[in-house]
Amino acid sequence: MSETQTVEDPIEENPIVDLINHSLNQDYNKANEIFGDILGQKLDIALEQEKIKMADLVYNGDEEEEEEETEMDTEELEELEMEDGVEELEDDDESSEDSEEDEIEDQEETDNEEEDV
Repeated sequence: MSETQTVEDPIEENPIVDLINHSLNQDYNKANEIFGDILGQKLDIALEQEKIKMADLVYNGDEEEEEEETEMDTEELEELEMEDGVEELEDDDESSEDSEEDEIEDQEETDNEEEDV
């Protein structure tokens, strides 16, 4: 007797598809649970990668330490961009004041020339 065994490949469910389906069906509690699971998995992966990177840095003296010193974090970049924006606004204000003064001087000169004529 020959038995044929059918081995079903386990269909891997995509949690994002489940999240969307539960949201569309307005099953928000289940969608929230799935979202928490997805986020937790991504956080675990990121944390594990950071642990590996730190262990490599501590035990192998990786050169990554030098790279980190030269990189600016996003907060520092945002502060610099804000300062540049303020300086540009101040420059614009000064230039507009200067141009108004120039216009007034030009008008006075033309008035003086008209009086002389």
